[in-house]
Amino acid sequence: MNQAEKSERTREAICIAARQLFADKGYDMTTMQDIVTTSGMSKGAIYHHFSSKQEVLRSVVVGELHYLNAFVEDLAAQSDVSVTDRVTVLAEHMVASSPQSGLGRANWVSEVPEALLESLRNTLTKLAPHLEQMLRQGIESGEIGCAFPREVAEVLVLLVDVWDFISAFLKRFDAQVLSEDAIAVIKNGVGHFYE
Repeated sequence: MNQAEKSERTREAICIAARQLFADKGYDMTTMQDIVTTSGMSKGAIYHHFSSKQEVLRSVVVGELHYLNAFVEDLAAQSDVSVTDRVTVLAEHMVASSPQSGLGRANWVSEVPEALLESLRNTLTKLAPHLEQMLRQGIESGEIGCAFPREVAEVLVLLVDVWDFISAFLKRFDAQVLSEDAIAVIKNGVGHFYE
């Protein structure tokens, strides 16, 4: 293994530890010492690769976006699975496994605001085209009818992305404008609207 590979593995190990800490303790409560301890790396190794906790967070978010892109690309390639099943898997995955849900998006947005822009840009330029591909496969097979697959794909991925941000943002700033029951009613109502 050459030096570049070792360096990349070290960065990955640091990010894996940091991601888990950010998810478990929250960004604010995680210290660089926590990352040192959990990763098993020396403080020098951590600071060699990252100058700050904020830089670690940025790297974790970018890694999550790369993972999500690979997941969606793989999902789009599964043409033997129905479009409705793949879209359902995509929506569930975006809500359950995105940087927003694991890291508490409102939290990381306040620390690395440009990451929000990058996340939204990624949603439109990477995720939406794969969803559009799935929709077009469904149109061609006769499974679904959709006159505007690109537009529908963009709106769907943005709705999932933005809804998750809104609920995380309200929780982060203790602005519980919507109760859990109200959130469930909204989700249920939106679901019935599209049935």
